[in-house]
Amino acid sequence: MKKLFLTFVAGMTFVVAPLFAKPYAFPVPFVPSKGNTKITFSDLPGRGSITITNTVGEEVVVLAIPSGVILMDWNVTNSSGKALASGVYFVLVDDGANGKTKFKIVVVR
Repeated sequence: MKKLFLTFVAGMTFVVAPLFAKPYAFPVPFVPSKGNTKITFSDLPGRGSITITNTVGEEVVVLAIPSGVILMDWNVTNSSGKALASGVYFVLVDDGANGKTKFKIVVVR
């Protein structure tokens, strides 16, 4: 979850936006045999999309980030609802403006 910082100035309180929080996912690696049932994305930008691709660049699924949402679960399925195979996948979190974050996730079936 994003942390908000409070600043006190002459009896007034201001809420300051999080300091450069980058989106990430957990658990990684995703291992269903260890009881994992979903991957959670955290520190999301509160709008935009998450695009998952395989190692050859094929789009696996695109998840819309609902407005204001900073924490979101994914059931580790493709756009057809089929469970993803074991492998490395690339994640692109796009805030719909100028911010994009890329990272990898690993699925072990």
